[in-house]
Amino acid sequence: MSGYLLIEAMAQAAGVLLRYLTAGEAGGFLVTIENARLPERVRFPASLRLTAEMTHAIPPIFSFSVTACQSHQTVANAQISVMSNRSFT
Repeated sequence: MSGYLLIEAMAQAAGVLLRYLTAGEAGGFLVTIENARLPERVRFPASLRLTAEMTHAIPPIFSFSVTACQSHQTVANAQISVMSNRSFT
C-alpha cells in the first residue's frame, strides 16, 4: 500500500469522525496535510487500525490528528484539515 492510499484512508477516517460529531450537509474538502509521516510501503495483508482525533474546530475548518497502526505499531500519521459546511448541534 503506497503513501497516497494511506493519506486517503486517513482522510476518510477524519471524515467519518467529522460526520459523527457534527450535523448538517454531508461532505467536505481536504484542504491541508501537514507533518505526514508515511512508510515507503505497508506490507500485505495490511490490517490497519485508523484513529482520528479532532484537534481544532472553528467551522468551516476542522483539523484532525490521524494515526494508522499495524500490529500495535504506528506506521503512519498526519495532521489533516477539512473544510465543511457542517456544524455542532
